[in-house]
Amino acid sequence: MLYVDCMKNNINMLVWLLFATLAASAFAQKADFEYDTPEGWRSETMKLPLPFAPDMKFRGLDELRFAPGMFKSDRDDFFTYMFVMSLEPGQEVTEQVIKKEFLAYYRGIAKVVGKQAKDDVAKFSLAMKKNPKASKTPKDVQEPVEYHAELTWVEPFVTRKSHELKLEIQSFSFADSDRDYLFVCASPQPRTHDIWTKMRGFRESLRMKEKTMKQDGSQAKEAATP
Repeated sequence: MLYVDCMKNNINMLVWLLFATLAASAFAQKADFEYDTPEGWRSETMKLPLPFAPDMKFRGLDELRFAPGMFKSDRDDFFTYMFVMSLEPGQEVTEQVIKKEFLAYYRGIAKVVGKQAKDDVAKFSLAMKKNPKASKTPKDVQEPVEYHAELTWVEPFVTRKSHELKLEIQSFSFADSDRDYLFVCASPQPRTHDIWTKMRGFRESLRMKEKTMKQDGSQAKEAATP
């Protein structure tokens, strides 16, 4: 299982593993996108809203990919990962909504894994800034928007210490899908570090699968991409 590397450092990972296993086993939907798979990175797919973050309102699919050193605090790629949210149609995806959803996401992780109190996780903050232009976007995306964000929280898996996590968030859509997509790169490393160059390259390779399912909220219909 993906998070077993962290078991030696955090007994509460048993709780996390239970949530992750239930979410994965109960969710059979396949991602309607694909992108180059980084060597040595591992993946997990969950349903939105996530079971450990019940305050989230996003509905859809969340595919995560974790760097080899994700749970090794002495590695350059510690807590470095990417995730893509494929959101069901009809949901608002503004800067304010993204900020609220992501705070719910990380507060939920901290409460479940780190057993952090509600009052403590309420102190977590997420500063977001919209970039004038999105860079290294996937091919053929529509209306791309990019945000740089910094999360101040207590990392719950390994160190259980105050932690600054940098996020690069791109929001976009594709002509052949009525969903919205969020591609997120995350790492505590400076944005000039090589790991960011790698993640941006993986993001740029994102594409719709040869055939995708267009959903209108009540029924699914198949549409071939050009």
